[in-house]
Amino acid sequence: MSHKPAQDHSLTLIESDDEIIVAWADDPEDWVARFKKDGAFPARYWASRMQSLYIEQKQSPHIIDRMME
Repeated sequence: MSHKPAQDHSLTLIESDDEIIVAWADDPEDWVARFKKDGAFPARYWASRMQSLYIEQKQSPHIIDRMME
């Protein structure tokens, strides 16, 4: 499913015993990424970082360009 976020969309984290899903807050069924919690992989860190980067990108659209320099 292709989801084109509007200006007010945000990402939310949905956590279960074995995974963390990064999804659109207004449509949790339309997830963006899924991180398995296996004890070795830092799933919560990656999911939280993805959410944070999305927020930063919305606030300053050129932040990714600066990070890549």
